[in-house]
Amino acid sequence: MKKMLTIELPADIYFNCCITKNNYLVADTNNSANWKTIKIPLPDGNWSIFKNSMGNKIILQNYE
Repeated sequence: MKKMLTIELPADIYFNCCITKNNYLVADTNNSANWKTIKIPLPDGNWSIFKNSMGNKIILQNYE
């Protein structure tokens, strides 16, 4: 069964996004003068980034 999850990050702040092996979405600012990181726990499952639009929405998918 495929599940989708949409996460909206603060606009134009976070650029680099990834999903860790222990189910967190991690994003950072890519700005060495003002470096910030956000770490969001995800529900159980095998998540991957399905779509990362040029904006602030990230769509994740999970196949169980």
